[in-house]
Amino acid sequence: MEQALATANARKTVDKTVGNVGVIGAGVMGLGLAQNLLQTGHHVHLVDVDADVLSRAEGHIRNAIRLQRFTSKARALTAPVRHAAHATRAREQWITNADEALASLSRSIDMEPMSTVDFVVE
Repeated sequence: MEQALATANARKTVDKTVGNVGVIGAGVMGLGLAQNLLQTGHHVHLVDVDADVLSRAEGHIRNAIRLQRFTSKARALTAPVRHAAHATRAREQWITNADEALASLSRSIDMEPMSTVDFVVE
């Protein structure tokens, strides 16, 4: 009985570690998702049917990260003191260097990279 219970519980256990994420579509939402996933340490496979859109994706994400750094510094200067410690901890967990974040980005017009991801967002 105990062994059956242990086996049943083991089957319910889900590995919540997601390292590789596939993002289908490099439009506004897809780029935003990719940026956030990259900044939180995930490897992102970005797929779109349009090669021109994919070629511009890296530049859009780079600019968004730069803008985010600029606006977060401005916000930190005007943020109430009671939230400063929480905001600092949250910012420390994010990758704010565009080159470091973009090192984990791969782009493709082919769906083949989706076969290796842990999670897919469309």
